[in-house]
Amino acid sequence: MKTMEFTTFGQRVKHARLAAKLSQLEFANAVANLTGSKTKKGLVSQWENNKVSNVQNATLLAIQAVTGFSAEWLVSGRGELRVKLPKLLVADKKAVYGHGVSREVLRRGIIIAATEQKTPDAIADAAIEVIESLADEPGLSDGILKRIARLAKTTA
Repeated sequence: MKTMEFTTFGQRVKHARLAAKLSQLEFANAVANLTGSKTKKGLVSQWENNKVSNVQNATLLAIQAVTGFSAEWLVSGRGELRVKLPKLLVADKKAVYGHGVSREVLRRGIIIAATEQKTPDAIADAAIEVIESLADEPGLSDGILKRIARLAKTTA
């Protein structure tokens, strides 16, 4: 299948998952690790079969982090296909982002970014800024991190 043939969110999510060489269960576990949600294999199947119409921004960013496919492309089929993020490493069932940033730090960054921005691209860019700030200075307050998220500029 060519990229242009992916006309639905479900088709794009399945393509991203398969490109990441993950089973539905592995994919669900990776997304759950990043969001702290109870994402199950059945929910992944529902996404892939277009049975879920509204996916939360934090979940989209987790899918982006796990697969490397941009949240904007996953949702709309437009924009950049791939994003440049450090690879997600999964070891001992614990997700680690980039150079040792924990799941908790990643989750905190995504949640703060999602509350301060509206579009998937803006949320992704804000999350990167917040997470990088937390990697450099883990003790930053939520107030400072919200300001960082609000000031983040989209690269698109």
